Amino acid sequence: MFNDLFSVIVPVYNADKYLEERTQSIFNQTYPNIEVIFIDDCSTDESWQVLEKIKAQHNNVILHKNAVNQGAGASRNIGLNLANGKYVFFADADDELELNLLEKAYKTLEKEQSDFVFISFKHILKDKIVFKSLPNEALIAQDMEQIRKLSFKLPLTTCTKVLRTSFLKSNDIKFPSIYSGEDYCWSLHLIFCAKKVSFINECLYKYIMTEGSITSGNYARDIFACYAFSYELLCKYGLNDTLQKELHADFIEFYCNYCKSLNPQKKNELIESFRSSQHPQLVSERLNNFKTLEKFPFYKLLPSIFFKKTRKDLKESYIVYSRYKYAANTLK
Repeated sequence: MFNDLFSVIVPVYNADKYLEERTQSIFNQTYPNIEVIFIDDCSTDESWQVLEKIKAQHNNVILHKNAVNQGAGASRNIGLNLANGKYVFFADADDELELNLLEKAYKTLEKEQSDFVFISFKHILKDKIVFKSLPNEALIAQDMEQIRKLSFKLPLTTCTKVLRTSFLKSNDIKFPSIYSGEDYCWSLHLIFCAKKVSFINECLYKYIMTEGSITSGNYARDIFACYAFSYELLCKYGLNDTLQKELHADFIEFYCNYCKSLNPQKKNELIESFRSSQHPQLVSERLNNFKTLEKFPFYKLLPSIFFKKTRKDLKESYIVYSRYKYAANTLK
């Protein structure tokens, strides 16, 4: 039953403290026929030595060391070129898989003959665990047109998808050459190209926030390249009119989050990049669409609304409005 080979690709950068422990969840999968491809991205710690130890213990390991640091996205592209499996999964070196992840994904992909399958995951930060379920709208969607309209409600991270290798290669879907946001762009490309996708609304992956694993502020300005790449995808697949507002709202969320977390120097650099882009004009135009929310505070509008969905939509709109307002204020 499990004759088809699975390729699990793991980019590695300075992960020697937890690499051997965390990757045990890959080797202990209930799906027996796998190869594990590790791409060391010029680690400066003992990661390569740990990988050599892992390879000595398992006969299904492929190792590759990048000549120069290229980032997780480019490392995953290299891993895909080395992959021999019918199916592929991209894991991070500091995360863990539920032991039946590949088996459940394999059965779903074979049964439904889909291009890839979405899975839900757990987000773990120290002692806090947040379960990230798939949106109900997607689970009941009837076709890909409906699913594409939900693109920005779906998880746009690498670890939430198990894929047919042939689907990636035949559509030439690769991670863009940026250090931050590459998984976001890649995920959108998958959704726009797919003829059929499946869903497993079960937390099969543990996304573990390890100290030092948060994206560096050095790459904050990659959000501009991420937006440009994603916008080109919308235009290429005729989805600009449908999804451009959601894409830009996501960009503004990324921008606001970075502004709130960066040190003063890097924050000012990011603001200047923002100021010199087309985004301030887009922010101004979008704020004009929020006249009601600007005139009436959220807490005054909410009591007059009785329908639960309408209340939820209003709350989400106010969150988006607040981010656009914050973004506009950074330019003052």
